[in-house]
Amino acid sequence: MQSNDEEKQFKRLPAKETTLSELTGTEKRVSVIGTIVSIDDSALKAVLSDGSTEAVLEFSDNELFSKAGQESIVRVIGRPNSGERVSISVEAIHELKDFDRELFEQVRQIEKKVLK
Repeated sequence: MQSNDEEKQFKRLPAKETTLSELTGTEKRVSVIGTIVSIDDSALKAVLSDGSTEAVLEFSDNELFSKAGQESIVRVIGRPNSGERVSISVEAIHELKDFDRELFEQVRQIEKKVLK
């Protein structure tokens, strides 16, 4: 039997791991890895590049925004927004220290072959 605390917890949809160029606009939540290439402190926005394209990251609060360091490699989880330019409303952001992008891409290619 579940306690009242467990019943009140919100359930979130899983985030689909993807690249920015693969976004179709129909996703509910996504997870993207990329590099912060620019930051706009006054608007609480940053630009993320994953090597395929760029997206504007929109932050709802200063605490999340403070985790977006210039030139840092991050994993962003959020809701994509449709429009002229790809943008993501950030729900979570994690800096990936010592991230091996080349190894990550090799694993993604293997996954694509296996999951076909």
